[in-house]
Amino acid sequence: MATRSERNPRHRCGWGLARRASNVSMSPASVSSRHRRVTPGISAVFRTHPVTHFFRRSTVALLLATQLTGAGAPDANQPTRLPEIVVTGERSAVELGADSLFRGLPPRDLRKQLLAESPGLDAATSLLGAEEIRWRNTPLLLDAMSHVPGAWMETRGRKEKQLFSVRGQRYPYPDFLLDGAWFRSFTETAFHFSSANLGQIQILRSSAGLLLTPESLGGAVELAPRDPRGREFQVDAAGGTHGTFRSHVNHGEGGDRFGGAWGAGYVRTDGPAGRNARERVADWYARVRIQPTGALTLGVSAFALYGDRQLETALPPADAATRSRVEAFDPFRNHLLVARANYRRGDTAATEAIVNFAHREYTFRQTPPLPANMERDWEYGLRLTQLLRPAPTNTLRVSGLFNRWECPTGKRFFWPRPADLSTYTAALVDEQTFGRANLNLGYRVSRTYYAEFGGYAIEGAAGRLSTVRTSRTWEDPLHTISAGASVALGQSWTGFVNSTWGHVAAPLSALTTALRRPEHETRTKLDLGLRGTWPAYGEFTLTVFGVHQDDTTVYANETRRGPDGAPVALVRNGLARSHGFEGETRTRRFAGGTQFFLNLVAMRTELHVAG
Repeated sequence: MATRSERNPRHRCGWGLARRASNVSMSPASVSSRHRRVTPGISAVFRTHPVTHFFRRSTVALLLATQLTGAGAPDANQPTRLPEIVVTGERSAVELGADSLFRGLPPRDLRKQLLAESPGLDAATSLLGAEEIRWRNTPLLLDAMSHVPGAWMETRGRKEKQLFSVRGQRYPYPDFLLDGAWFRSFTETAFHFSSANLGQIQILRSSAGLLLTPESLGGAVELAPRDPRGREFQVDAAGGTHGTFRSHVNHGEGGDRFGGAWGAGYVRTDGPAGRNARERVADWYARVRIQPTGALTLGVSAFALYGDRQLETALPPADAATRSRVEAFDPFRNHLLVARANYRRGDTAATEAIVNFAHREYTFRQTPPLPANMERDWEYGLRLTQLLRPAPTNTLRVSGLFNRWECPTGKRFFWPRPADLSTYTAALVDEQTFGRANLNLGYRVSRTYYAEFGGYAIEGAAGRLSTVRTSRTWEDPLHTISAGASVALGQSWTGFVNSTWGHVAAPLSALTTALRRPEHETRTKLDLGLRGTWPAYGEFTLTVFGVHQDDTTVYANETRRGPDGAPVALVRNGLARSHGFEGETRTRRFAGGTQFFLNLVAMRTELHVAG
């Protein structure tokens, strides 16, 4: 028996400057994710907030009326002197909220954030607000996420145009949620998703999440739709080389009881000459939010993408056959719908229901005489979450999720092998507050039914595994336990710790090289964080993380005949470890709106495979 070991250190450093934009500004714009070029652009933003102004005026008027008409009010014929009203407040070093230039998380309120992860993971969570997204001039979702600590963007140019990962967590890549709804298949959607339609992007860099996704193997990206609380109208346009042009318009208006928003955009580029890189994409967005009673809030969000994309031809060292391919998705259609209802019963209970649906159709065209083929899939899901607060310092949450994904044609590397998966998840989380400390303990169980599946691959390439199939089989239940805490260490410092232990399913239709059923992988994860905040400077965050994977599965890119005569994949057991640290510093906003940030990530991975 031989043992193969691999070690892979990774280092990444990012820095930048964010500056407040004027109402009409000329600024560099990154128009295409594939071809990053500095191009002139113009952006106009107009905002009014009549609701906010109304409440400010009403508050002052009420105070004055109280002084004049309350008990002991002076006689109308006597001179009156009003007492002086002094309003004081402290400006946070790191501003909070969806429209912030900073990545600080909003105040922890589980009644409004029923899916919030453990407080011990706050240091491993990055937040991008709508204003920061716009001022950085990152029109597409993947561009906006490229500066978070540990971010790694793979640009491939084939069927998978771009892939985003953090902390080297790939295969699987991070999961995506839209307005709280988990989508199993989001790869193609993320390529062209417009960041202008989002109010907030929250990225959980750790794979130790419990509530957001069924497995949390590669982190999670949670997208919040744009939901204005005032009146706004925004227009962006930019143009550049290779016939590149993008434009987007957003309009919205809302208050506490009602809100509505819509957006539309168009992006085109011809790409480098002779490289088969043309793209034409239009996107649409609409959202309605109503609050019929003080306790009930309803919201519906719809997104759509239409267009065509040529697959840029490969360059050496790709072989001649690959370089000669002329391929395109022409046309493609992508629709997403999310409905969300939240009902709060005072401070002691809240119930939330989320329903989601997605439908995608991509026509894949190849070099003649090869025929075109359709890649079609859809998915739908339901999430129910119940919050109970038996005591002011104790919050209990119970959550259940169902998702079904059907892909009758297959897609990407596993076309034309169909897929039909149904996932069931239940989670229980208890959070306690003791003075300056928040403690969190949770448990999750998930299970997936494979009605049909043929998407086995090594790093996105089927190879010899294209003959392996799974049908009418239940995956074994997967159990996960999580414990975390955050502790205020003083006025300036906060400490974070979170640990997760759980199982990862062994692949179905697989045997070890000894022709035995592989064991479940066991993962143990640890996140330690420290954050300091100073009003005169800004904030600094340091995170140390580690993942230990026992009995991890490594495909051997070989097949054998199983006991029933069907092809099965051969796998080897391995031991994998990864550990590293993330550092990030972000200044306060200086005069004129300028702000600086710097992040650094260093990590090391090891893989030992026997066989």
